Amino acid sequence: MKDTIIVMCCPDVRRLITRRAIRSVKASDLKRAEFFVIDNNYDGDFNHPTVMNRMLGYCADRGMSAIFIDDDVEILQSDWIERLYEVSENTGADIVGCRHVFESGKPNHD
Repeated sequence: MKDTIIVMCCPDVRRLITRRAIRSVKASDLKRAEFFVIDNNYDGDFNHPTVMNRMLGYCADRGMSAIFIDDDVEILQSDWIERLYEVSENTGADIVGCRHVFESGKPNHD
């Protein structure tokens, strides 16, 4: 049973970097997750907090967890979802995140 949703908010799914991000998520282990791509090409205002709040409500109604990712990420480890859960369970954290690194291996932030 799927207990997690992955949400990617993006301004345009046609961008090369966004398509690469989508491919990398789809190539990872999604046995416990549903993947949603929220595109800016819809009627109405596109607002990340609004979309995120809607998806959090969707999760709460179903007893699911949410993972929010940017449209310029590339998933490098297929077990990244399980690793996020492990960190959350081992630390008791309600919010955990991935480490962002440049192609050179240098961290995007410390």
